[in-house]
Amino acid sequence: PHYNMNDMPAISFNVGLHLAQIKYSGKFKMFDYGSVSANMEVYGSPEPLDLGEFYGLIDVPVDLVAGKKDKVIRPSMVRKHYRVMRELGVVDVSYKEFEYAHLDFTFSHREELLAYVM
Repeated sequence: PHYNMNDMPAISFNVGLHLAQIKYSGKFKMFDYGSVSANMEVYGSPEPLDLGEFYGLIDVPVDLVAGKKDKVIRPSMVRKHYRVMRELGVVDVSYKEFEYAHLDFTFSHREELLAYVM
């Protein structure tokens, strides 16, 4: 199928809800199922885990990429993750921006991107 690389073709309701939860909490948290019992069943915790709190445990190389044309996950948000990772002691983390929209990362196989992450 043909996709417009500047727009997402569709997302599920729960993905949209999760993105909204992240935006309004200002934290990179797992999906909030809306009740203590549901979160306990899934996570073993009354609230979803804040993944950012555990960035300091990362001990493998991480290459973050952002698309200057991405309207779904803006480069400023990727830079925020990069900054937080560095602050929490992730030593081997890199960041680079490309002239891509969101789906370019999924459907294109451009040499410059492959060379960066490989």
